[in-house]
Amino acid sequence: MLLEKKVYLDLSKATEDMFRIVNAPPGGYFVSERLKNAIEESGFTGMEFIEVSELDRVEVIY
Repeated sequence: MLLEKKVYLDLSKATEDMFRIVNAPPGGYFVSERLKNAIEESGFTGMEFIEVSELDRVEVIY
């Protein structure tokens, strides 16, 4: 079993609006700012968006 101290996300060339990380912290769904805005503008509820750079043990490359 691998134990990660830090996860690095290189989003500099990402083209997907949504992706998922499993079996490693921080697990969950990640969405682009564009998709987040579309969801909010459409009036969907029951979701919480957290800036990925605010998560513990995550370093983001933009």
